[in-house]
Amino acid sequence: MADRINIEIEFKCLIDKAKYDALIKNFNISKDQIKTQTNYYFDTKDLMLRKKHVMCRIRQKGDQYKITVKTKTPDNDNLETHYFLTNEEAKLAIENGLDGKYANYPDKLFNVATLTTNRVCLEYRGGKLFLDESKYGSITDYEIEYEVIDKKNGEIIFDEFLKENNIVRTNPISKSSRCLKEAGYNI
Repeated sequence: MADRINIEIEFKCLIDKAKYDALIKNFNISKDQIKTQTNYYFDTKDLMLRKKHVMCRIRQKGDQYKITVKTKTPDNDNLETHYFLTNEEAKLAIENGLDGKYANYPDKLFNVATLTTNRVCLEYRGGKLFLDESKYGSITDYEIEYEVIDKKNGEIIFDEFLKENNIVRTNPISKSSRCLKEAGYNI
């Protein structure tokens, strides 16, 4: 049984390093506000979960590990199902594979790609604003995410934030998609 289930409503936009650095400076972010997390993405060798629009990962924050399985809602938001793991369970899964039952899949899932993010989380106008520097393979990229409860107002606030900071909104590409592509998968 899941430890927690929630609907994730988020808006995101890739930015360049100069804009990321400017936002870090504008928000007066100190180094201790930047937290590191690592995402281990799981799928079959031929990405059967991805073909079904399912994402499965183990996220490590310090000594805490959590499985998250994301599926799409009819409104195209993410339904997230979370399972907490012990350090030993997580390390075994990362090395040897994860039981597919977590993602409602009959076979074992494998760590197909890994991404590490240095993340800043800020309360911003009723939502959470994330400034991310992500590293995977030979790539480092930068992204803004805005997570909200109210989709309509959240999008207005996000668009205002982008405009105020002279950022052109781009089509969102998930971290998992970017990471899998860099890992050599044809997606």
